[in-house]
Amino acid sequence: MSSNEHLSTGDSINDALLQVGDIRKYQICMLLGTAVCCMLTSMQSLVLVFTQADMDYRCADAGFENFSGKYLVENLTDQCVLGNTTTECLNFKYSSSVYENTIVSEFDLVCSNVIWSTVANTLFMLTRIPGGFIVGQILDRFGRKRTIVVGLLSLGATGMGTAYAVNVAMYIVFRCLAAVAIMAVYDGCATFLTEVTTPRQRPVILIGLVFSWGSGICLLSLFGYFIRDWRLLHMAITVPCFAFCIMAFFLFDESPHWLYSQGKTREAQTILEKIAYWNRCSHNLTVNLTLRNNCELTPDIDGHEKLGQASKEKVRDSETNECMQILGNKRFLIVLGICAFGWLACNMGYSGLAMGLGSLSGDIYIINLIGGATELVSYCIAFLVIPGGRKVIYIGLLAAGGVGLVTAAILQEFSPSLVWLVITTTMVGRLSVAAGWQIMYLWCIELFPTTTRATMLEVSMWIGHIGSAAAPFINDMTKVIKNPNISGAIIAPAVYGALLILSSFLSAFLPETNNKPLPVDMKEATANIDSPRQDDASTTYL
Repeated sequence: MSSNEHLSTGDSINDALLQVGDIRKYQICMLLGTAVCCMLTSMQSLVLVFTQADMDYRCADAGFENFSGKYLVENLTDQCVLGNTTTECLNFKYSSSVYENTIVSEFDLVCSNVIWSTVANTLFMLTRIPGGFIVGQILDRFGRKRTIVVGLLSLGATGMGTAYAVNVAMYIVFRCLAAVAIMAVYDGCATFLTEVTTPRQRPVILIGLVFSWGSGICLLSLFGYFIRDWRLLHMAITVPCFAFCIMAFFLFDESPHWLYSQGKTREAQTILEKIAYWNRCSHNLTVNLTLRNNCELTPDIDGHEKLGQASKEKVRDSETNECMQILGNKRFLIVLGICAFGWLACNMGYSGLAMGLGSLSGDIYIINLIGGATELVSYCIAFLVIPGGRKVIYIGLLAAGGVGLVTAAILQEFSPSLVWLVITTTMVGRLSVAAGWQIMYLWCIELFPTTTRATMLEVSMWIGHIGSAAAPFINDMTKVIKNPNISGAIIAPAVYGALLILSSFLSAFLPETNNKPLPVDMKEATANIDSPRQDDASTTYL
């Protein structure tokens, strides 16, 4: 078929995906490929559970060559001074009963230097704010495939840099760079999968992808159990990044949705034909794409047609204009604000509760494994309920989680002996937040047009990253509040629960996007907001 024949009709990319985008061989292969990449992102994100773990220690003063944790607890009043003097200790001995070493023992992050572990975690989270904007722009400007490939290569490079860090400053720098690479890989994979799947199957394939996150946590526990040296552990989870980078380069295609939004209809048509061939439904593909906005074509060196320079600039200007239209449109700005607050509630609750699991007594490897298993259960819940819609399910999950956490706070204050009930209500919050996070991710992707989708997704997540960075300080309120009439332990669950309840209320004003085609441009995105589904017509949207 000639290029002119491809461009002879007015069919859209969404029409084509309805014919070839059901989950079959192509989508399953892409899901498996992106899943192994995303497993690396969860391992790189949460490896700090082991590499930054606290270790029992004592001052390395004379007379005590053998370390004893029991001795530490019963015979020392201050681990940071020499014996019973007031002289500050400069050298320490660490227990190797759980870990051979961590950055705490490597860089002596104890006593006056203890703050640096918290600083490393906070900066890792805060880097996601400018990093999210950069990643969103790269995804929208250069495409999904290139971003994933470069992201994996960068993740491998920053991981090796972290493993060979010679001081805590170098460690923090490479961890912050890794945060950006993690976002590039995960967000690129998620966006790509949504853009090669029909609206009806989109929730299924995204929930399938997030199973890789929980699986990565479980696998990390296995790596951590057998590799107790923090440098070797970092290298063990980093080396695969280079192999998967090569895999992504040869296996993944560019998103036909993105190609279409850039006016590259010939390339988009080629990929659609490949999808149809893999899925054995070539006879179903009757759609021929046409360029939007009457962009002109010019022949390239091989005789193929491509966008002329003027049209490239037009598409580029269109992306910038649509970003400005969203930020200048009152209704879209409110939608963006509600999404951002949803990320704040979910990220702060998720990060705070995940970090709070470390306070449970027991084997750290088992605890982390249980945390990963809990994630998988929450994904199963999301998988089962998400076909029923976005809004009602999200509101219900966050409301239930918020009530559960507020109840846990009240129980800790007035009935601390009911440990089993406190744990149960807290786990209701953990499951609800994890499942709600997945729904919010899908919901945001469906609200914004292809030309600005990744950028708006990252913008809406900025506030959420601030919440993640604030969670450790909220969890540590027990160390700050000295008032005997106020229990610092109830503050964290109460704050997380209240934010979840408020987010569930605000989300009632967002439009339902279930079974709607992904909007390609601002016009289609506005139509989705202005024209709710027939069964949802009673709701008034912003």
